[in-house]
Amino acid sequence: MTLLDSTMHFEVEPSLEAAHHAQATFRAILRAFSRPGEIVAAPPILHAPWPMSQSMLSAALCLLDGEVSSWLDPTLRTKAVEDFLRLRTGASFGCHPRDADFALIGDANNMPNLERFRAGTLLEPNRSTTLLIQLPDLVGGTPISLSGPGIKTEVSISPMGLPLGFWSNWDANAARFPVGVDVLLVDRKGFLGLPRSIRRSAPCS
Repeated sequence: MTLLDSTMHFEVEPSLEAAHHAQATFRAILRAFSRPGEIVAAPPILHAPWPMSQSMLSAALCLLDGEVSSWLDPTLRTKAVEDFLRLRTGASFGCHPRDADFALIGDANNMPNLERFRAGTLLEPNRSTTLLIQLPDLVGGTPISLSGPGIKTEVSISPMGLPLGFWSNWDANAARFPVGVDVLLVDRKGFLGLPRSIRRSAPCS
């Protein structure tokens, strides 16, 4: 999508048509959720409206459309981001976190607690929010061990920039399974999936 404002040009890589880019991104996101703990490379994209990372933009272009409800945190709720995503995806914003199908979070340290988002119901667990959380890096933080479906025994991850209290929030979320939220962590280049079925073991020593 190209905005009429000549100061804003955010284009998908010329070598990839938009549909192919969306398909590649969807496969990457699906792999991230089916293999928790694995960092999956995001398909390349040239530019993203500040302060959105390139991987966050790729995920948003893949997942958002006019049929889903979306929420942007205050960091991403800029005119540049909203205008670009509206024009490119048809998405609308402004709903309460609990009403969102997708929540895009640019400042993890000030994100709402996970319980503020829609958890689905026992009859419709799919009617829950998927959170996309932008981080400075998917490695380099405090190591955490995870176990659950898609993991042979345990896997260690170390995303950088998650807020204090996130993992205790996650413990409560996982305990609610099959309801609960799913989380996709993103940095500049990749995805790391946290499906609600995954449980934290203990920080690695």
